[in-house]
Amino acid sequence: MNKTEFEKRIERKKKTTIFMVLIFILVIAAIITFNTDIFSVNRIEVSGHKILTKDSIVYTSGITLGNNIFRERIRTIEENLIQHPYIKKANAKRILPNKIKIDIEERKRYAAIPFVENYIIIDNEGYVLETLQDHENLVLVKGLDFDNFNEGDVLSVKDKQQMGILVEIISAIEIQGLSVMEIDLTNTDDIRINISNQLTSIIGNADNLSYKFMVMSSILEDLAMKGISRGVIDISHEGYPSYRPVE
Repeated sequence: MNKTEFEKRIERKKKTTIFMVLIFILVIAAIITFNTDIFSVNRIEVSGHKILTKDSIVYTSGITLGNNIFRERIRTIEENLIQHPYIKKANAKRILPNKIKIDIEERKRYAAIPFVENYIIIDNEGYVLETLQDHENLVLVKGLDFDNFNEGDVLSVKDKQQMGILVEIISAIEIQGLSVMEIDLTNTDDIRINISNQLTSIIGNADNLSYKFMVMSSILEDLAMKGISRGVIDISHEGYPSYRPVE
């Protein structure tokens, strides 16, 4: 049976009333959400840090304590955090009603590069972390030619090949679990690794670095078993590697 015009008007009024009630509820919810202390940020939880302090991470995040939790944009927080030289990755999330949780992955100090009277500290990917007056027993890197640097960026050297070689060498050292004192890239065709003041490894050019460091690791293990801690390991030439003692 067809509805009369009167019934249609009643039905339209009901829909309009329901719509207005929903709008009213949403407005009230918005007022409660953005204008009460229930959703004010009063706690920030930070995890994943060992070098940086919680206070420095919170400051870098740009979060304002007491601000409404929904006014704190998660993407902006994460973007702020990864601007810090020591922060490699950052993840933030809201935990209602009033907490924000931050989890970061820090870059780790790996090597020190002499610069004027200081040292530029880099991680294993070549990112500049900071400058220090002391190299803090980190691996020293010699032979890099550069004019300036920016904290948080990969060190820009004049010979781009040098940085690629350095990162590959660091990776090979880490894979083999080696402890070295110095990496000399002054001549990329005659790369030298100083294991200690008395033990040096001549790598030669940058070909087959993974294999060369695997061989070097095996030789170092053999020398350690024999109680030998000084000499020269030569892996630069084709054929078998060699070891020779020094006076």
